[in-house]
Amino acid sequence: MTKYQLILYFLILTILSCEKTHLFSEYKSINKVWDTGKPVLFDFNVLDTLNTFNFFIKLRTDDNYMFNNIYLDISLDFPSGERYRDTLEYAMSNPDGSMLGRGMMTVKEHKLWYKGYKKSFKFNEVGNHKLTVKHLNRELGKVNGVKFLKGVLDVGYSVETVNEK
Repeated sequence: MTKYQLILYFLILTILSCEKTHLFSEYKSINKVWDTGKPVLFDFNVLDTLNTFNFFIKLRTDDNYMFNNIYLDISLDFPSGERYRDTLEYAMSNPDGSMLGRGMMTVKEHKLWYKGYKKSFKFNEVGNHKLTVKHLNRELGKVNGVKFLKGVLDVGYSVETVNEK
């Protein structure tokens, strides 16, 4: 690769990496197991009610994660007290049992759609918003959920501006 090709490669890479703007992005670590009684809480201050956003829940898992999916109870609280609450299921592995997500070794990062996938998402209020994420997994054939979920290392979220062209 010539010097000019290398410079062009890095220039294109820089431009493409700047296309998505993370308005908010944060992870919180889980201490060994994720206790269903201890939801992960995030606070963020929204100033933009005009633009549309993609909203993701992010998980980092390792090979101690034993399920092919995950059920999450997600609440988004607005400053006015309005709440969006969803119970969502996400695939975590392929049919052959290999984990979905990005990562080369035993840790995988999963970027899961929360808002903005089917319908454009806008924040309708300026101010402090609260996001609560709780797992609801249970073993096949059992009524009670799994109290302590193994294999989830970090829980996070990101809000990205949508580049409408």
